[in-house]
Amino acid sequence: MNEYFHHHKQKASRGVPAPGPRRAAFSLLEVILAAAMLAVLFSIAGQMIVNMKRQTRLAERHSLALRTIENSMEELTATPWDKIDDAAIAALPLPEAVRRRWPDATLTGSVTPSSDPVEAKRISLSLSLSPEARSRPATLTTWIYRRPRD
Repeated sequence: MNEYFHHHKQKASRGVPAPGPRRAAFSLLEVILAAAMLAVLFSIAGQMIVNMKRQTRLAERHSLALRTIENSMEELTATPWDKIDDAAIAALPLPEAVRRRWPDATLTGSVTPSSDPVEAKRISLSLSLSPEARSRPATLTTWIYRRPRD
């Protein structure tokens, strides 16, 4: 009878881990899942790094464009009142560093006179670094007022 009991005990324990110390290793499935998760994480991190570099490059480019048109605007507003017109904007030179880095860069603008309520000119400058459709030009607008005559 003891043999009968021993035989049924073995049958009942199939598929159930035997009591005692457990294996301290990973199954192949666990390793594959961990590797897949790491691959996804590295892929996402890589995309984030590429996007951050692109955004940094675009921000630097836009910042340079804004500094360039700020300098051009300052130069234009230092011009005598009567000489501030569209021709003065067309005569504004682009800095050598900008022309070297972006040969297709264009500085455009307009001067719109106004006399209501006081004599003024609205000056708009726009700097497009490249003709690409995805890059918007940097634009700056200001008003200057005629000084009262003494």
